[in-house]
Amino acid sequence: MLSKKCIRSISIKPGCIGCRACAFYAPEIFIVEKKSTVKPNLSSETLCIQHDAIIQAVQHCPVKVIVVEEV
Repeated sequence: MLSKKCIRSISIKPGCIGCRACAFYAPEIFIVEKKSTVKPNLSSETLCIQHDAIIQAVQHCPVKVIVVEEV
């Protein structure tokens, strides 16, 4: 049986330029005003369901400041 990867935690390092790529790929996870932030109080279930979108956001971040820890 294959197990789906899940995200344990997400953080954003200093250096975000507010380009909104993360919110485009994972709007359920990221909020961008001047800079990106991770929405508060995300459940582990949400992080698991949104895994692929979060990885897309990480891959498309032009300044590579999104850090994820996968389970």
